Amino acid sequence: MSDEQWALIEPLVTAWKQERVARSATGDPGSCDLREVVNALLYQNRTGCQWRLLPHARLLVTWNRFRHAAPVQSVDLNGPSVTAFEDGRARRIRCARVIGCDGVHSVVRSALAAAGARQTVHRLSMGYKEIDVAYADEWQHPRTAFHYWPSKQALFGVFPDIDGGYNGSLFLPLDEGRQSFTRLPAPAARALFARRFSGLTAAIPNLEEQFRDRPTNVITTTGCDRWTHAGTTVLLGDASHAMAPFMGHGMNCGFEDVRVLDECLAATGDWSGALEAYERRRRPDAEAIVRISHEHYRTLTRGPHPAGPAEAVLDRLSRLLPDAQFAPLYERCAFSHDGYATVLHDAQAAGRLADDLLASHGSGILAVSDGDFRSAAHALLRKRPLPTGSLTDGGSHARGPVPDPPD
Repeated sequence: MSDEQWALIEPLVTAWKQERVARSATGDPGSCDLREVVNALLYQNRTGCQWRLLPHARLLVTWNRFRHAAPVQSVDLNGPSVTAFEDGRARRIRCARVIGCDGVHSVVRSALAAAGARQTVHRLSMGYKEIDVAYADEWQHPRTAFHYWPSKQALFGVFPDIDGGYNGSLFLPLDEGRQSFTRLPAPAARALFARRFSGLTAAIPNLEEQFRDRPTNVITTTGCDRWTHAGTTVLLGDASHAMAPFMGHGMNCGFEDVRVLDECLAATGDWSGALEAYERRRRPDAEAIVRISHEHYRTLTRGPHPAGPAEAVLDRLSRLLPDAQFAPLYERCAFSHDGYATVLHDAQAAGRLADDLLASHGSGILAVSDGDFRSAAHALLRKRPLPTGSLTDGGSHARGPVPDPPD
């Protein structure tokens, strides 16, 4: 391209790039010469040659090849290489690194387990069906809010979507009891809703058909006590920490994995060191949110219940003490940047303080004035300050066993 030709289009191409950079997550403009890119496009369009055969192919520093509909059958950690089924046959593909983002049934995690890692794969006793719901005016709640109806071993949640509609999820035992997915006939679904989820039946006119036709989904959780191997293999997302969905943090954790791995690579410039740093930073938080999600699962499914003295004291601590340590656990998980391990650690420490207040003052502590309540809490904190740090700071726990999740 001549200088005169480039002068005509340079303002357009530059403006396009500036707009893209402004919308990017990092704001990094990169170092690529736009004129060379345009020259490469024109050359390839005129000659039909492959990109790697361009005269200045050195400018294309990274090559990516995407293989669709080629499921991975096995992973050789020592290669490293993967064996994928492609074009009707198994094909071995050598690679520099294996990044296992392959979900709950991860082949990469299975390879780590075969090499000595301890993995856990656990199916919850409760499954779910997706049920379409129309908004009911009598709910008297914002249309953008998440609605849920707990009822002992059953739960129905309604989630707003970006189109203004609603997606519902019915959670029931998979196969335990008469009111389970395997034993409840479709014609009985409406009677179940009338008993368990008052106000919902009118919002689902075709409930019986949806209950019959929609598939029953299982909820599987995973864990692994080693996420990396030899500086060449690493697990991310659900492959390493699939959790119960009730905190809504599964995808968030996957995004956080990517962010932390990127930060570790930028800080070290070395894949082996970066993978070790990534696992050291992420495993404590991932294990904590898995535990938190399971506890929230049990809270939601046990239905409404009166708050006990310890819960009432915790609620008062969160209202009267401004320290972040006493903020409600769900609030900190959902609306702060605090690490999950720190949040869980602080929640357990606050629980111990609530127990100490009840042990020292009895249930009468709930009847005292706000000022006296603060004084009693501060007096105990002076005697026994809350510990700092997280549950998983350092030590051998960084590679300790993964506890089986509660059901």
